[in-house]
Amino acid sequence: MDTTTTRDQAEATLPSRSQRLEALLDYEGAAPYLNCSPRMVRKLVELRQLDSVKVGRLVRIERAAIERYIEANRRPTASGANGDALTVHRAAVELIESTKGARTLDDVARLRGAPWGPLIVAVTGIPVDRVKVVTGGEGFKGAA
Repeated sequence: MDTTTTRDQAEATLPSRSQRLEALLDYEGAAPYLNCSPRMVRKLVELRQLDSVKVGRLVRIERAAIERYIEANRRPTASGANGDALTVHRAAVELIESTKGARTLDDVARLRGAPWGPLIVAVTGIPVDRVKVVTGGEGFKGAA
């Protein structure tokens, strides 16, 4: 078997040097993809939240690593993928309005003699561990 032919074929399948280097970004090159400063990119790398590649003393970031970081840190909209927050909020409002003398979920629990968590689950079907009630007038939020 001719090894030079095999080596030539392997090298032909590799991306060109410029394509490989283009795929590796420094802090300044990665920052626009994340819409942040190069300093923030450096911090993400130092905290090991963003994968990087060491090339000698240089740190480089692959575009694929940026895409993985974005996907891993994607947050659903306020209504959640299936509208959990709005569903929970509406259910809580309905429970409060339908319970005479209740102004809060705690009032509902006291007047109905049952914790409000199972009541929310019964109305919405959303598990109570995915529901977060925020005090201080912020309202109800569906945990995503």
